Amino acid sequence: MKRILFSILAILFLALLVISSNKPWMEAIADYRFYSPWDWLGPHKHGDLYNLCFIQDYKEPITEPVFKKYNTEKKNTDLYILHDSYLQYILNTNNFRGIDSLQQIDYRNRPATKVLNPARASVLIIETAQRYARWRLQNPLYYINALVIAKQIPGRQEEAQYIQEDTSNWITSLLAKRFNPNINSNLEFNLFDYAAFSPVRGWKSGLNYGLFNKLNKQIVISKDRKYLLLEETVDTLLNTGIYTPLPEAELDSMVAHMALIRNHFLGCGFKEVYYSIIPNTITVLDSNYFPQREGNGLIYKIKAKAESRQIPYIDIYSLFLKNPDKMYKHGDSHWTDAGKQIWIDQVNETLIK
Repeated sequence: MKRILFSILAILFLALLVISSNKPWMEAIADYRFYSPWDWLGPHKHGDLYNLCFIQDYKEPITEPVFKKYNTEKKNTDLYILHDSYLQYILNTNNFRGIDSLQQIDYRNRPATKVLNPARASVLIIETAQRYARWRLQNPLYYINALVIAKQIPGRQEEAQYIQEDTSNWITSLLAKRFNPNINSNLEFNLFDYAAFSPVRGWKSGLNYGLFNKLNKQIVISKDRKYLLLEETVDTLLNTGIYTPLPEAELDSMVAHMALIRNHFLGCGFKEVYYSIIPNTITVLDSNYFPQREGNGLIYKIKAKAESRQIPYIDIYSLFLKNPDKMYKHGDSHWTDAGKQIWIDQVNETLIK
């Protein structure tokens, strides 16, 4: 009997380890739990950063997003958006002016194969969070392979070729596929991240923070103590941070890749391709987190260089600076509905030009 029980436990633990190591599976589980009607499945609806510390001051209320809707005359246009979690599940066709359809492609579901409608103009927006911009724009195939355009041929569909990414360093590639660097937090998410454990976790986290000023290593608190921030966005060594030096050569390379990616999709049949970078919370709210250092100016430098090369760019950074306190959530790494609406408005201004 003991052997049977031990075997069952071993199988369950192995299954949990495999699931927690698999990035697509974890993303699917997280999405399901977030949108599940059963509240006990997880407290992370109150903010992804709150969920790392459970400090009540940063608990976000759950609200249903409401955005402006338009019933304007169609302009024979299909809008495609390549996006990350900033635009996940929030948009509908009627949020935009002058389009017939909206196609959202999440990077996590890459590659997605689409067929452009030759009877309508197709417009592509490539959105990315600032903290991912440097490494994504240094890897053009990340974007090119995220959206594969198939050619429509009478009687059949010819799929565009998926370009093989560089796997010359096969050891690193194999390790990346087999071992998830977030395995510890994933295991904690699957084992303990449920509403029933929230009071205990909140008490423990509050005690650690109150007595020892100890927080989860993935987060820091803003100087004014109003916001939780992702540690990687203030790190002075990682390229996700706003204080990490940005060499001119790297900046030029990123913009050259933007032109390459744009030309690729124009060649696939898109009428126009736009870029949009969503600022890190700290870039707008707390850019003097380390007073002795200056931010690297990634967003406005890319915007200036892109525009000098006639690469269309949808800017929200300058608008966010006008009302920074309402653009980001206090316990979440993402923007508020007000911030999203500003982005939607800027897209609409671009579409109706």
